Amino acid sequence: MLANDPLFVKDTAMPHPATVFLLGRTPEIAAAELAAVLPQEELFPLTPQVLRCPAAVPDATALLSRLGGTVKIGYVLAKKFTPAAVADAIAHQHSGGKALFAISWVDGQKNAATLAAGLNVKTLLKQRGINARLVTSRAPQLPAAAINRHGAREFTVLSDGSVARIVAAQDVDDFTRRDVGRPHRDVKSGTLPPKLARMMVNLARVGAGTLLDPFCGSGTVLSEAMLSDVASVLGSDVSAKAVAESQANLRWLQQQYPETAAAHWQVFIADVRQLEKTLGRQKVAAVVTEPYLGPPRRGRETRAQLQQVVNELMTLYTDAFGQFAKVLSVGGRVVFAQPSFTHGGEVLKLELDAAVTQLGFTRTGGPYPYHRPDQHVLRSISVWARI
Repeated sequence: MLANDPLFVKDTAMPHPATVFLLGRTPEIAAAELAAVLPQEELFPLTPQVLRCPAAVPDATALLSRLGGTVKIGYVLAKKFTPAAVADAIAHQHSGGKALFAISWVDGQKNAATLAAGLNVKTLLKQRGINARLVTSRAPQLPAAAINRHGAREFTVLSDGSVARIVAAQDVDDFTRRDVGRPHRDVKSGTLPPKLARMMVNLARVGAGTLLDPFCGSGTVLSEAMLSDVASVLGSDVSAKAVAESQANLRWLQQQYPETAAAHWQVFIADVRQLEKTLGRQKVAAVVTEPYLGPPRRGRETRAQLQQVVNELMTLYTDAFGQFAKVLSVGGRVVFAQPSFTHGGEVLKLELDAAVTQLGFTRTGGPYPYHRPDQHVLRSISVWARI
């Protein structure tokens, strides 16, 4: 759970270090995802992009592999940064060869003082007979790929002056592989980023139940659900082309990722308005979906044209939630990505809350923004529970 208490800092020795989570470019939904995956832990916001947990979470690498919105996980090394503390940590873990390390500041500062701190660490290591190289980056933070590909150790100075040793970094290459390396990717209709799909799956807290994506497109949500150990996934789409592409992508996934081989999946043609008829008596634990977002934007639409799209989507989404209410188990969740549209300086929003609430849902999370400021179509993610 997210907490607002003062930050917890252990003694300098840190026998059971606190954990820090460095979030990606959409920290609101990333923080919500962490709270869903670690419901028993207290998470304190250190900055908008850094959360801190008083406990040392076990197996940070395995935890990070479950997450879509967290870029790095670290353990607090000392409550105050000193070159000696970093040098001691490197020497303690050194097993021969050249030690690659980097020092970064979460507030983004990058100046002569940061370089001097790194050179001081290098000097202290040389005095211990350890050959070391300070790894620098044009970015304020060392890219995760540099950690994973080259084995560089990164030490991050936090906003309260403490320093954390990064122990796990997101496998960006693996997400990219599932995005552009799979057999089918429908750029024209719009693509859901695998990282966002993973966050949405985690927000659903599916457990042992079945996950349904009734606007499955090319199967991104289904793929990320299978990689998240969801044992059973269902996908449907009104487009026969989308269904065929999802099926091909899921077969590719099971070939490339053996851990998904045992997952049960089924993808079929269905109109979202006919879900109850299509599924019969079958119930699902969660619906996770990015629905049809309207025709592709060209940037020349009039306000009246955009308002017509908003009205049509309101009808479609209300009908969809009416079907979700019938196929979801009581307490089941809907994680739903919906659009807003920019026109000049105005944002045209879909006001879904009243209609969805009348259908027996309560919003338990969001809306969490997931978009760049310059986009014409702005996504936001909401979590609804069937009551």
